[in-house]
Amino acid sequence: MFIGFESLNEEVLQGMHKVRNFKARVSNYKKIVKRIHDYGIAVIGAFIFGNDGDRNDIFPRTTEFLLDSKMDAQQLTILTPPTRYQTI
Repeated sequence: MFIGFESLNEEVLQGMHKVRNFKARVSNYKKIVKRIHDYGIAVIGAFIFGNDGDRNDIFPRTTEFLLDSKMDAQQLTILTPPTRYQTI
């Protein structure tokens, strides 16, 4: 199952207007992964780095979360602003 956790920082989730993530609470992320694993389903977690509210501790915190939760795979992305493509 692919889940867009996006961030472990609740302030960032609020700023991204990730209402579902915020309601699930970051403190419950590990429980959510465990519950899905209990049904024999693999979890792929997606995270975005470089949000305005991110601090330097976001990298070790995310690494620790990924290892502790026994996440099966991860998609780690650096926030990149959209660009405009010029048509010819």
